[in-house]
Amino acid sequence: MLLFVTIPQPDVVGTLEATQTSGTRMELITMSRAAQGAAAGGRRGPFAVNEEATLAELEEAWASGGYHGFSADDGTWSAIGSAGEVLTGATPDELGRKIRAHWQAMQ
Repeated sequence: MLLFVTIPQPDVVGTLEATQTSGTRMELITMSRAAQGAAAGGRRGPFAVNEEATLAELEEAWASGGYHGFSADDGTWSAIGSAGEVLTGATPDELGRKIRAHWQAMQ
């Protein structure tokens, strides 16, 4: 999908410059597939998280530290520590911070 955007650029000379009619130049923007899906009414927005990939990354990063049972249910991200404690966060980043703090406290 191609999207043309007119951006006011008085006194600017460039290789993508359109015919000078109103002091603007035409720029060509190519949208990624993710942006195309969102523009076409796809499910994922710009801040959506790929849960499967994120859970796999969390597990890869923390399994050797004794954390397992990673999940994302109803907006709550969680992991289980080696002693059975449940750590939760509202986002993957928050869960990661809590796991790191928990791990550092155990060292």
